[in-house]
Amino acid sequence: MTHNARFATILLLAAAPMAVLAADPKPAPAPGQSEAPPMFKELDKNHDGQIDQTEAKKSADVTARFSTLDSNKDKRISLTEWQAGEQSKSSGAAGVSGESREPGTSQGQSTTDKPGEPMRPKY
Repeated sequence: MTHNARFATILLLAAAPMAVLAADPKPAPAPGQSEAPPMFKELDKNHDGQIDQTEAKKSADVTARFSTLDSNKDKRISLTEWQAGEQSKSSGAAGVSGESREPGTSQGQSTTDKPGEPMRPKY
């Protein structure tokens, strides 16, 4: 093998790993948008960045909340819609059952009807 052929072979072999790194199939999140949470990724089977009704059927919770999460009513939950739904869910909005929480209590806590009365479980 000539000196030039060896050099070209070494150069090609050295460049091959760089090509693999450059061809990252996972797109970066859009500016101002964070990476999708694990549950969103798990449900998004076709990796289009949205959860359709068929994909949502894998989760009873998401199926029950689908129409609420799908704020633009296009029959798909985008990452933005998902994040808005998770934010409202964690800030004390009504749960899947639609039952609202009383101010100052969280699910499962006790409450009283009148000040000074003993606490009783909320069912």
